[in-house]
Amino acid sequence: MEVANVVISHEFDPEIIQEIQDLREVRLKCAEKMLADLDWTSEQIKLKDSMKEHPEIDFDELRSELTQRIETLQERVESRGVIFADEIARYMELVKIEESYLNT
Repeated sequence: MEVANVVISHEFDPEIIQEIQDLREVRLKCAEKMLADLDWTSEQIKLKDSMKEHPEIDFDELRSELTQRIETLQERVESRGVIFADEIARYMELVKIEESYLNT
């Protein structure tokens, strides 16, 4: 099965667009922190020569996935006028969580 992009135009409240943009920036900062932490952790494990004890950890693959995620998020931060379906779904989940929290 192949993934295709579907593009539609829809008016969004400027506040929602800003909240999605803020969410992108938070996700980007988190991914950058995860990458920095991964680099530090891999160096510590190498210094302790513990790689033999944890052969299942592929730091290069994790680093590659995080780097790709960071690049995608950077592109999205720069593309304020484009909102992706996964971002709408994530935003709606957060709104639902916030509403349930406020109703308790």
